[in-house]
Amino acid sequence: MAPSFNRLSALAALSVLVAVGYNGAAWAQANTTKCSGSLNATQIVDCLKTSQPVTRGLRVSNAPAAPPEASAGANLKVEFGFNSVSLTPQATAALDNLGHALVDPSLKDASFQIAGHTDAVGSDDANLALSTRRAAAVKNYIVAKYGIDQSRLKTIGYGKTQLLDPANPNSGVNRRVQVTIAAE
Repeated sequence: MAPSFNRLSALAALSVLVAVGYNGAAWAQANTTKCSGSLNATQIVDCLKTSQPVTRGLRVSNAPAAPPEASAGANLKVEFGFNSVSLTPQATAALDNLGHALVDPSLKDASFQIAGHTDAVGSDDANLALSTRRAAAVKNYIVAKYGIDQSRLKTIGYGKTQLLDPANPNSGVNRRVQVTIAAE
């Protein structure tokens, strides 16, 4: 009996991972560098267009998985006041780029997830609440300034559960807003 297409696909994917010396952490680092930090609207559009919807998936490998936030979308540096949801001038500049990206014709029919993340300073509960409020602040800004239909924007806070740089949990790179195409 011939192996099924799915089994062959999984074996092919596994052999590719082995052949290229897959390293989950190195892949995550390389993949997020171009879609992280201070991005202009064109870069955000490119990152969102090439991302896949955030879904659950099956992984056929013993190699460490890339963090979910590293595999899709754009990780934007959005600065807030300390322990606050107040947007700084740098944050509004970053969000203006996001707003221009979300009204791009190539993304007009897409829905997005806006996820707030914190560093590891503070309690789990405080970071979860703060990240949730920050994601909502981003959504409110985008809706008010760019007229995006709020039903296209879903928010979630992850607190410190999905660090972009787990080796440096208190690093500022972990304090970010991630924007991804939302699964329908």
